[in-house]
Amino acid sequence: MMRLFSYISFILLALNTNLYGQNANDCKKELSAINSVMGNMDFPRDDQVYYLKYSTKSMMWDETITPAKDIEIEILMSKDQLHYLAGDIVMFQDMRDAFMIIKSRKMIMWSTSAIYEDRQAKMEDLVVFRDTLLELCTIKSCDKVSLDGVELKKIILQPNERARKYLKLEKMEVLYNPEKKWINKVVIDYTRKHEMKKTTVTYDEMNYDFKAKMNKPVMDLIFARNNQLRSVYNGYQLIDNR
Repeated sequence: MMRLFSYISFILLALNTNLYGQNANDCKKELSAINSVMGNMDFPRDDQVYYLKYSTKSMMWDETITPAKDIEIEILMSKDQLHYLAGDIVMFQDMRDAFMIIKSRKMIMWSTSAIYEDRQAKMEDLVVFRDTLLELCTIKSCDKVSLDGVELKKIILQPNERARKYLKLEKMEVLYNPEKKWINKVVIDYTRKHEMKKTTVTYDEMNYDFKAKMNKPVMDLIFARNNQLRSVYNGYQLIDNR
């Protein structure tokens, strides 16, 4: 069983006696409900298509050297195909072929498919937290907040000294919608000893019944009928690594 959003389970492991009374109980119940909805998902079956959309933003301490980087990521997945779109990088893969497109370099790399491994890896892109990390954290607060007129909950996790020393974590925040059972955003702040200052992951959409057809070979997305590259890839270099 694939754990599509297994970090939610790990958040539950972090709950402890730093919270008291109804507030703590509410947070536990809400996160448990989210976990039951989002935590366990099989890979798609039959004509089912999953669609996932999220974005990441990475900030360095010195943005004059390395500016903040925003990447919007889309994943479409069927039982035998994977499409991965992440800014400059696009990947199409089925049971036979895999294509990686690097737009900035006008390059297409063609290789033999490894869809089972890559499909699992792309799902694990969504696993922001690991159990070993969250076991080193305590929940400092769980408060109601308003965002665009919508009531959400914000949990602040405080890493202990071991996490600060070895993982260089300063603070983590989780923003979620208890009614929709949805994680909106995860923010990780690092200590000064980490090369990065902050990482933000925003979850925009997750659809387990996305209306899309993914039944043509991915070769058809790259090649025209004359076995030449499609016009959208004019000037691209094709590298055959099969």
